[in-house]
Amino acid sequence: MLTLVVAARFKGEHIVMIAAGSQHSVALGAGGRVWTWGWGSDGRLGHNDEENCVLPTPLSHNALGGAVVVLVSAGDAHTVAVTVGGAELWSWGLGYCGQLGLGDCTNRLAPVRVGTEEAFGESRVLMAVCGNAHTLVVTVKGTLFSFGLGRDGMLGQNEEVDRLVPTQVEAQHFGNAKVVSAAGGATHSAAVTEHGGLYTWGKGTCVEEDEEAPMGLGHGDGESKLSPAPVAPTSLQSARVGRCHGLPQMHALAFVMGTHSRLGSGAQTATLVGRAIFRSRRPSVS
Repeated sequence: MLTLVVAARFKGEHIVMIAAGSQHSVALGAGGRVWTWGWGSDGRLGHNDEENCVLPTPLSHNALGGAVVVLVSAGDAHTVAVTVGGAELWSWGLGYCGQLGLGDCTNRLAPVRVGTEEAFGESRVLMAVCGNAHTLVVTVKGTLFSFGLGRDGMLGQNEEVDRLVPTQVEAQHFGNAKVVSAAGGATHSAAVTEHGGLYTWGKGTCVEEDEEAPMGLGHGDGESKLSPAPVAPTSLQSARVGRCHGLPQMHALAFVMGTHSRLGSGAQTATLVGRAIFRSRRPSVS
């Protein structure tokens, strides 16, 4: 049965994002405040202790240096947050295999800053996601970084070695295309490129009734992949992954003119298409 978590638990703030770990939850308010609740073991709640919280409890105002948070993600027992503009990545919780990206395997009971642009190839963070025991970071430049448990190749580093700090996944694995989105599972990972290509890597099989069965890498062979491998377009019925794709300039203009209610209405409407600005001054048609 669904049960509403009443707004009063969040001091009336509008909740814009939620993330669920194995046994804890994280919520993000419109004003950039973070609430956590659930099992507190290993510091995954970020309250500088290991106490369980049965109700949403806000992180202290200075827990993340007073910065405004815009994205949260939760793994099995660790949590990450990205601050406004992708300026900083913070992490806390279980760190036994480097999933916090802090250069060691130590747990953190409160948020610790992983780094700013210098930690991610001089680029701000676009998004960060947690797998069970690993973390993936996509930068504004379209580069993917991974750290944490390397078993089964889930970090995409072409080996099974744990990484304790953010380590770039080579762009050649994505055909040198920019990465725009990523996701992490228990033993595998996935990413989408700017052109709508889907890439997966990690463990390729699972044990089902004492037999090996293919997992969700989508390659149809049941083999583990130590580095990102493209899922065949035919497996996706030649569809591209993602909600938005670039259009040729004139196609984009035609699309805008067909869907923008004010174009052709007599108003001087500016439409940005690529780097050109087109203005409509056509008289309205009654």
